[in-house]
Amino acid sequence: DKVDPANEGKLVHVTAKADTKDVLTDPLFNVSSTAIRLERRVEMYQWKQKESSKTEKQLGGGTKKTTVYTYEKVWSGKLINSADFKEPGHENPAFPMESEKLYARHVSLGDFFLNDALIERIGASRRLPVAADYKLPAKLSGKTDASYVYVSRKSFRTSLPSSELTVDNAIDAVLPELQVGDLRVCWYAVAPHDISIVARQTGKTFSAYPVGKESILLLSDSVESAEAMFQSAQSANSMMTWVLRAVGLLMMYLGLSCVFRPLSVLMDVIPFLGDLIGAGVSLVSFLIALPCTLVTIAVAWIYYRPLLGIGLLVVAAALIVFLFKKKAESHKRRTAASAAA
Repeated sequence: DKVDPANEGKLVHVTAKADTKDVLTDPLFNVSSTAIRLERRVEMYQWKQKESSKTEKQLGGGTKKTTVYTYEKVWSGKLINSADFKEPGHENPAFPMESEKLYARHVSLGDFFLNDALIERIGASRRLPVAADYKLPAKLSGKTDASYVYVSRKSFRTSLPSSELTVDNAIDAVLPELQVGDLRVCWYAVAPHDISIVARQTGKTFSAYPVGKESILLLSDSVESAEAMFQSAQSANSMMTWVLRAVGLLMMYLGLSCVFRPLSVLMDVIPFLGDLIGAGVSLVSFLIALPCTLVTIAVAWIYYRPLLGIGLLVVAAALIVFLFKKKAESHKRRTAASAAA
């Protein structure tokens, strides 16, 4: 955690306490904490539309879809767009205040200091309890408990007198029951704690270390070795890659299903036959999508990991051979049946 001029511009690994003396204060609620980050999270009580559908096959082909809409009240940190609701009388008002993050301006790491980009990457936030003697600011009415400050929607419609509400003397009459538009607010803070960084030493701070077209800038919210940090980053990249591959397989499967879907619709004239063809369409679509996806992955890997790439090509080829073999057997059975007739 000492600044060594000999490491200027080099990739370094530093472990120390990310520390700050800055006191962050939420200006709307006067909640303060000595922290690297102070976050106000605002949720509003809103209407949420739930949709349930039932599809029935019609005699003579085709289907009939029946949709039922129901409504419930939920807490949400994002505005639920009620303009798209199917039934009137379930309107959600706009948020009168938003969630917000405040960051310390001065965060040190030993003899180094952290720039804004690094400060914003520090995590390990913890919930701040609502103080037992907390008082709501002027012109806000509501009540509190140990976890949340509840604010009545009426606070934003009229000018109300200063409130002296606390956990002990909260006036339930202000919020006799929750109403759409009421808010609940809580706070999270990132306290000073030990972190680890792998980055390029740039003066008394750090920046991304360029590696070809990529760059290295790793930060962990605990004491970790450089090897462990690289391994974690590699695992995260690998997981994301596999997620994208799975999404690619799903998209290919859905596309093929749409191409073959008319076959099952045509067969819906005979209900049980339509179901049978529909199941066959799903199976065939998957059996085609899988080898195509494997070939795509194998082509990308064959240069860097030839054994794995070639292995995937072999599996894809086996699936293709299996499909053609099944098709040939089916054709042979149909030919034999025609000859017997």
